[in-house]
Amino acid sequence: MKLLKIKNIHKDFFIETGQVYNINIENLSYYHQLVYSVLYNDGSCFSYSENYEEKDLSKYALIIIDPLNIDPNNKKILNGLYKKIQLQFFSEEDRRNLEDINSQVLNVLNQISLNMNLAMDYDTDLDIVKILNLYKFCFQNDTKNYLEKFVVFIKANLEVFPYSFIISFNLLSLLTKNEIEILKKELEYSNLSLINIQLIQKIDKNIVETITIDDDLCEF
Repeated sequence: MKLLKIKNIHKDFFIETGQVYNINIENLSYYHQLVYSVLYNDGSCFSYSENYEEKDLSKYALIIIDPLNIDPNNKKILNGLYKKIQLQFFSEEDRRNLEDINSQVLNVLNQISLNMNLAMDYDTDLDIVKILNLYKFCFQNDTKNYLEKFVVFIKANLEVFPYSFIISFNLLSLLTKNEIEILKKELEYSNLSLINIQLIQKIDKNIVETITIDDDLCEF
């Protein structure tokens, strides 16, 4: 049994494939507490367990603070991907081939260096991570809409990290009803569940001028 508990919320959130929870929060101070808790993984607001054994939330939950800022090729994902490739897919034969290539490249650099008026400096080591960076080895991200981009982002993370669920902030407000249904199916395929925390903020109309645009793009 996978279980998430959140401070001041009595409901237990069972982590089940394809399950989506949405938590509406009006208390801004409490909302900030939740954000800071996951940002710094301090354990003050979130408690995750598997079969009653406490787990490190950051290792099992994909945290999305800003759903508009998602990149399947961000530094954390690519570093994890390159490490995985180096450990799992880079054979001894590959290593020898890379050493031969590096030797040939160094011969060229040495010749260039000898023809320069000043002494030259350059890196003499070549490894698979540098090769991957050189060729900008990354996930394809040719998406047509936000939902497609988000799904690619999820799959890229799962390629590297063993996440069991997602904790997002204000994500579902970016999706239509139909897109949420599609997302639920994608989560089921990926053996994930989603807990979305939504800030519902009431602003005094006497403080700022408020304009509302409804579903028909009518203004009132």
